[in-house]
Amino acid sequence: MITFDEWLPLGSVVQVKDAETPLMVTGYKGTRSDGTRSDYMGVPHPLGLTAEDGYTLFDKADIEAVTFLGLQLTMGLEVMDLLDQYDNEEADNAD
Repeated sequence: MITFDEWLPLGSVVQVKDAETPLMVTGYKGTRSDGTRSDYMGVPHPLGLTAEDGYTLFDKADIEAVTFLGLQLTMGLEVMDLLDQYDNEEADNAD
């Protein structure tokens, strides 16, 4: 079973709180205007990136449902391990 605490592979489609349309995961650790980092970057599904919408930044806690799980390759799993390391270092620095 997929939990929202795990990193989702690129291409996954999720329903996010307060979002009208599902979002497809297109990246990780986007920077908000206040300098904080989001867990994910996404675009509306099925339209994709448009000049009007741009990327939507969201966190694991915002995900209500995973409707499609993107392709998982070994390289992607390595990236997810690096993201976990980044989060652990960030938490250590906050203490």
